[in-house]
Amino acid sequence: MPNPRIRPRGLNLNSTQARPHDNGTSCDHVEIPALLHSLDWLRSYAEMIGFWAAILTTVAFAPQVALTWRTGGQGLSWLMLALFGTGVGLWFLYGVLRMSGPLMLANGLTGLQILVLVAVKLWYAGRSTRREIVN
Repeated sequence: MPNPRIRPRGLNLNSTQARPHDNGTSCDHVEIPALLHSLDWLRSYAEMIGFWAAILTTVAFAPQVALTWRTGGQGLSWLMLALFGTGVGLWFLYGVLRMSGPLMLANGLTGLQILVLVAVKLWYAGRSTRREIVN
């Protein structure tokens, strides 16, 4: 059970005490801060916000793809690519299950970028192996 005296900084929570339900049970329920209630007007823009978040984060990854293309992916570890690719794949699946266009768009495009990174890294690795065999 969380410590009721520990609160995240910057949030003014109304209560951190467990509240009993009608049936006498309790749960670790925290009231939503008033700040979140003031953001209700954004709910109608949720998909648009998600769409722009998807575009910006996907475009932000493009310079890494360009750098990998130039350097052959020497600075990228296989473990990072595997973990990141798996995470992006799971986010894409989550988007499919939630039927969220922005989640599917962002993670689908990022997944394609990861596949490009893997292909470039494999191509350069094969190229350097062929050079070693020839020399």
